[in-house]
Amino acid sequence: MKTVKTNTGRIPFLDFLRGVALLGILLIHCVQQFNVLYPTSYEGLFGDFFSGQFEATLNFLIAGKFILIFSLLFGISFGLQAKMKREYDSPLFFYSKNLVLFVFGFAHLMIYSGDILSKYAIMAVVLYLLVKGLKPIYIKILFLVFFFQLIPAALLLVQGDLFKQELVDQRIRGPIYQFSGLSEVIYYNMETSWLQAFTKKMLSPRMHRIFAFFLLGYLITTYDLRRLLKRSENWSKHVFVVLSVAVGLLYWMKFYMGGLGIEGIFKNSFSSNGFMTFALTHLWKWFILLVITSFWICSVLLLHQSTDPRSWFIKMFSNVGKMSLTNYLLQSILCVIIFYGFGFGLYALGLEWRLLLGMIVFLMLAFYSTYSLDRYNYGPFEELWKNLSKWVYSLHALPSSVIPLGVKKYLKRKL
Repeated sequence: MKTVKTNTGRIPFLDFLRGVALLGILLIHCVQQFNVLYPTSYEGLFGDFFSGQFEATLNFLIAGKFILIFSLLFGISFGLQAKMKREYDSPLFFYSKNLVLFVFGFAHLMIYSGDILSKYAIMAVVLYLLVKGLKPIYIKILFLVFFFQLIPAALLLVQGDLFKQELVDQRIRGPIYQFSGLSEVIYYNMETSWLQAFTKKMLSPRMHRIFAFFLLGYLITTYDLRRLLKRSENWSKHVFVVLSVAVGLLYWMKFYMGGLGIEGIFKNSFSSNGFMTFALTHLWKWFILLVITSFWICSVLLLHQSTDPRSWFIKMFSNVGKMSLTNYLLQSILCVIIFYGFGFGLYALGLEWRLLLGMIVFLMLAFYSTYSLDRYNYGPFEELWKNLSKWVYSLHALPSSVIPLGVKKYLKRKL
C-alpha cells in the first residue's frame, strides 16, 4: 500500500551530496578494504603499470575524503534538527535515538570492522552535551582544536608509537577474512573492538578529523544554509577552477615531482627532530586532504546547480542519500558477502573488477532506494531506527514496579 508523502523540508543538495559520498565510500572500500589485505592483482582490464597508477590515483583522490563529507553532512543534520526543535526538546529521546544508532553500528561492526555509525552516535551525544553546556564561542574554539589535530599531536609527543598499526594484526586479519567462516569473523571483529581498541580508535588522528568535520557541519547550520547555497551560484564556478588547479598541482607534486617529494624534504630537513618531521608531514597530508575534499564538495555543488533537478541522475543519487543509513549498512553487508571468504570469496579479483562489482552494488541500491521511496516515506532501517528510538524512549514511562521511581526521577533530573 502506497503511503501519503509529507513535506519534510529537506534540502535537495544535501541528499544529492550524501548519495555521492556513499558512492565514494563504497568505491574506496572496494580498493582498500574488500581485498582483505590480499596482494592486489593488476591482471585485469588494463595493463600492469596503468592499473597500479590507477590505484594510486584513486587513493589520492578518494581515500579519506568522502568519509569526511559524510561526517560533515551528519553534523549538518544534527544542527538542522536542533534548529527545528524536534526531539532535541526531549534529551531522553535524543539519547534513545543515539543509543539505537550505536547498537546498529555495533551490530554492523560484527561483520565489517570499518563501521562509523557507533562513532557517530558517541560524537552526537558529546556534541549535544557541549552545545547544552558551553557558549558558542567555546564550540568554535573546540572546532579549531580538532581541526588542527592538537590532541593527537600532544598524544604522539608523549607516546610516539601510540597509533601505529601492528603488522602482526594485519598478518592475522587477512587470513581470517579470507578463509574463516562467519562466526570466526564475528568473533575476531568483536575481540579487536573492545574498550581499549575502541578508545584508541576514537583518539586517533583520523577520528579527530572526522569529529572536526562533524563540528564544522553543526557550525554551518548556525547560518541560513539555504541562503548560503543560493549565494554559492555566484562563486561556485570560480572556486571550482581554483581548486581544480590546486588538486592538479598536488597530484603533480606527489607523483611527478621527482626525488622524495615534499614529505622527503621534511624528513631530510628535520632528520634529528622526529616530532617536527611528523608534525610537518602530518600538516601537509591534512592540507592535501582538505583541498581535495573541498574540491569534491564544490564539484558536486556545481554539478547539482547545472543539472535539471528532475533528471534521473539527480534523482538516483538523491534517493540514495535520503536512505543513507539503509544504504550504508546494505552496501557493507552485500560487499562482505561478495568478497569475504565465508561468502563468494572474490577478494582476489583485480582492482578493476572489484570497482566494477562496487558500481553494480551501488546501482542495485539506487534502484532499491527509488523503488522504496516511491512507496514509503523512509527506508527500512530509517523506519526501524525511528520506531526503536520511540520504544526505548517509552521505557522511562514504565511503572515503578519495573523501573524504580528513584531511578526515573534521577534520569529526568540529570538528562
